[in-house]
Amino acid sequence: MSRLLIHSHDGTGDVTVSVAGEIDLATADDLEQAMNRAAAATTRRLILDLRHVVFMDSSGIAVIFRQQKRAQALARPLIVVRGPPQVQRLLDLTGLSERVELVDEPPGSDGQPRPATTSGG
Repeated sequence: MSRLLIHSHDGTGDVTVSVAGEIDLATADDLEQAMNRAAAATTRRLILDLRHVVFMDSSGIAVIFRQQKRAQALARPLIVVRGPPQVQRLLDLTGLSERVELVDEPPGSDGQPRPATTSGG
């Protein structure tokens, strides 16, 4: 059984990549490939949903960083849906949370992302 489940959904021109499980050295390449396919499938926003990720190491951070750089070079937004506290902490510690657009939920039917709430302390 795979430790990482990836599902891509194309809606209204945006592509959402939803991830569940563990993002680590053994699974990061699968995520990178899924993100590359998703980015190639849209000229709009690429949305990475981390709500169901239970573990992420530096391999996952590297994938997100590369995808953010790619999106920036193409002048397209990369939106990251905030993950559980342990994932969010890693994004904060590495400074990646300052480089990507973080939201609490994927964009709604109106296409507008819901801004992430800030957590105290």
